[in-house]
Amino acid sequence: MGQAAARPAGTGADRHRPGRPPPPPPPPPVQLPSGDVEVYQTTTSGGIATIRQIQPNDNTGWTSWGRIKGSCASSPVPVADASHNVDVFCRTTAGTVAVDTWNGSSWSGWSTLAGSPTNLTGVPAVAVNGSGQTELVAATAAGGLDDAWQSGTGSWTWGNPLAGTGTGTTIAGSPAAAAWPGGQIAVYAQLAGGQPGYIVQQGTSGSAQWTGWSAIGGVPGGSMHGSPAGWLNSSGAPEIAVLDGNLRLATASYAAGGWSSWTEVGGSF
Repeated sequence: MGQAAARPAGTGADRHRPGRPPPPPPPPPVQLPSGDVEVYQTTTSGGIATIRQIQPNDNTGWTSWGRIKGSCASSPVPVADASHNVDVFCRTTAGTVAVDTWNGSSWSGWSTLAGSPTNLTGVPAVAVNGSGQTELVAATAAGGLDDAWQSGTGSWTWGNPLAGTGTGTTIAGSPAAAAWPGGQIAVYAQLAGGQPGYIVQQGTSGSAQWTGWSAIGGVPGGSMHGSPAGWLNSSGAPEIAVLDGNLRLATASYAAGGWSSWTEVGGSF
């Protein structure tokens, strides 16, 4: 069981040429415990539309669209958790984070994460750590980054901010979260200077400390646009992708304690 391949968080609104209206973000997918893929999309009314494969690996047979009522103000963020449930998170119109859980037969109904700040913006990011806890990060309107982890059924703990006032670092756009070798979580975000940066948990549980932020510099074109995407490749090595200053997709890989140089792929946007 695992989450479907990561995509650049929030880049649907950023991935366009200046002066053109941005296209809507693509529906985020998740691989269900049964092996089929389901996608989710926020509707104009704030609810969530969902559709899934009828059986695993069948890209020709899909169910009809279903609806989950709600008051989401961001794209949904699905994750298959350690209990084989599917949790869908979103930022609400009140600036908090809410979650709805599918247990295989029914939805729990939306509930705000206890203790959630009310100044969140953008799209949250989630990942499951090596201890089986779901972790969530969300940007604040002032360039901060708040962090929470599931410490029990329906129970969430908010840690110290990872960016913002008092940390010496601010971010722009939405963060991305992904597994890191050894069971830790890494968070990627655009730093104030336009370079992507990352921060890594130093243990496999939500209460573990974090490293400081490090920039992944040298982005082609001088700086990045929008928000990054991060993931582990098939060899278990971290990788990152950004829309660079040339409006091309650029990627870098982490190995032997450092990041490779950037490689631009495909044509420009």
